[in-house]
Amino acid sequence: MPLLGFWLGGRRWLRIAAFAWIANAVWRELFEEALDATTASDLVSRIVPVLLLVAIDAVRTRTLAAQAS
Repeated sequence: MPLLGFWLGGRRWLRIAAFAWIANAVWRELFEEALDATTASDLVSRIVPVLLLVAIDAVRTRTLAAQAS
């Protein structure tokens, strides 16, 4: 889903879609489902890939800015 945001609107929408994805994962795991031992691993498995996308985009942005100057 966050990659769809990037495709539709660039870096800004990547971050907006990533935030929405993370908020949805937290809401689903903490409030809609009962708390159990797998909650932490479920949250990590849904949030870490999104954070990696945002981190890769941040590194790419800094690298492009450094090359331009």
